Amino acid sequence: MLFSWNGTTYSYSLDLNASGTSVNLTGYAYLSFRACQMTQHALNIDSDDDLTFSVRLEDGAGAMSDAIGIGVYGGGIQDTFQRIGSNFSECGATPGWTSEFEVVRIRLTDFTHDNPSLDLSNIAAIRFDFGPGFGSSSGRIALDEIEITSD
Repeated sequence: MLFSWNGTTYSYSLDLNASGTSVNLTGYAYLSFRACQMTQHALNIDSDDDLTFSVRLEDGAGAMSDAIGIGVYGGGIQDTFQRIGSNFSECGATPGWTSEFEVVRIRLTDFTHDNPSLDLSNIAAIRFDFGPGFGSSSGRIALDEIEITSD
């Protein structure tokens, strides 16, 4: 999935309650996903900083965790880098750019620190929040492999 934001707030909610039944996460330890900045995009070129955003969980009763900024887990999503080789067979006749996916893991119990009433046995949605108040004011990223893991 690709997301762009530029000075405004943008949210993406992954509905886990599509079948009418919420998901019990109590037997799991982490929310894990991969993210990368998109290469050569105008929203990313102007900044050499890592991109940050926030994640929340919502339970079946509508209780929402506080937003957890991914930056608290050791920075953000790194900027893209130029790949340069000494000959055509390594990377082509001219330098190219590549995005590098990073894994972000958030302990599920971290979502209950500021809202102990959040029911991890009844989770309805995972929400990703972008923009001012949630992290970097602008950017373009890709998200992949959103999963709940026990290790």
